[in-house]
Amino acid sequence: MGKCYFTCRRYLLLTRHLPRSEDYGLTSQMRRAANSIHANIAEAFGREYFKDKQRFYTISKGSAYELLSHILYGNKVHYFSKIGCESSTLKLKYSSFN
Repeated sequence: MGKCYFTCRRYLLLTRHLPRSEDYGLTSQMRRAANSIHANIAEAFGREYFKDKQRFYTISKGSAYELLSHILYGNKVHYFSKIGCESSTLKLKYSSFN
């Protein structure tokens, strides 16, 4: 949980550099997706039954892919540097999917 929390916090901080025009678009979507990753992992941890845990872990993984998509889009429209984007996507994949 701790590793995921700090990884997701990094992406919340990344959104501070997005243009103000994206406050209700990309910024909001990235923040919600990042928050959803660790929130669903925490909720899964509190569940007693395997199928419940599995469902929340699956939702968390979906949120990680959503965040990854937003990062790639942000790179495409030049909100993020290519190097920063590649670093961010690798860190997200490593921490969320392994």
